[in-house]
Amino acid sequence: MNESHNCIVSIIVPIYNAEKYLSRTVETLRRQTLTNIEILLVNDGSTDDSLKLCREFAEIDPRIQVIDKQNGGVSSARNIGLKLAKGQYVLFVDADDYVEANYAEILLKTLQENKSDIEMCGYFKEDKKSEQIITLMEKDHVFDLNKELPSIHKAFVKGNGGIYSIFNKLFSLKKIKENNLQFSEKLSHAEDFLFCIQYVNTCSSFGYINIPLYHYVNNDNSLTTTFNKRQLAYHEDWLMVLKQNIVSDVYKEHTQEIYYTTLTEVNDYCIRAKRNKVRFSYKDLTSYPSVREMIKNIRFKRVDSISCYILLIVLRFKILFLYKLYILLR
Repeated sequence: MNESHNCIVSIIVPIYNAEKYLSRTVETLRRQTLTNIEILLVNDGSTDDSLKLCREFAEIDPRIQVIDKQNGGVSSARNIGLKLAKGQYVLFVDADDYVEANYAEILLKTLQENKSDIEMCGYFKEDKKSEQIITLMEKDHVFDLNKELPSIHKAFVKGNGGIYSIFNKLFSLKKIKENNLQFSEKLSHAEDFLFCIQYVNTCSSFGYINIPLYHYVNNDNSLTTTFNKRQLAYHEDWLMVLKQNIVSDVYKEHTQEIYYTTLTEVNDYCIRAKRNKVRFSYKDLTSYPSVREMIKNIRFKRVDSISCYILLIVLRFKILFLYKLYILLR
């Protein structure tokens, strides 16, 4: 028996090789105080026992629907979930995260009380060593986006990335479908930011409740040593999303903050590469348009990190012996 036709909230969970964490995630969804939900478990070609676990959960809870597909990436998994969702509203939960028992109920109740088009909450950011509460605003607030959209964009540009993350928000499925919104399957990164920005740009109101309800989990034991050779390419995607979708005046007003974000990203890339004994060159770093633009235009007075300051001197003036010293010190 499938009870999805009675649901008010659809919860979409894209899954790829998540057997280690999936039981915790699904159990917190099954225990939601809002019971008229559907849980869409989208298996994206997992090679572990994730699909087996999904089917076992579906056997014991009729609200769970399992979708098995070939591997196509997280965006394609979310898009299939959106296509099949039957609820009035949608939540997105990552397969290694988990949520408070009243997550769906509080977001739905607050959205309805505020008559907002989207509702956002605070969240917990955690790894195996620590947990911190992330509050995105100082207090509960409902933004009139006809007047305050630039202020939302401004907060995001200045580094408040949680504003345009999708995991801590309740969306209207009707609005998503009316505006033909989907997750870009062309982007390798920042596809969630793009989706959320495009959604917010169609809204009249944006609600925030200052309660942490979502647990964003980073399961990497050594964040400072993990290296991804595509890190700077991902940053390019993020900047493209900003330039094409943020109010232009906001982007222009905060170019120095954006340049500094790029500089810190390059610095972080160097640190991770060095610690993983990955060789890279000046040419590698400056092969990205955003890095070249930053080197040319960022103001030294904007840089408040010693390591970033040294790196900027190295990059701007091509002082190779200092570059070698910088790499050695990393």
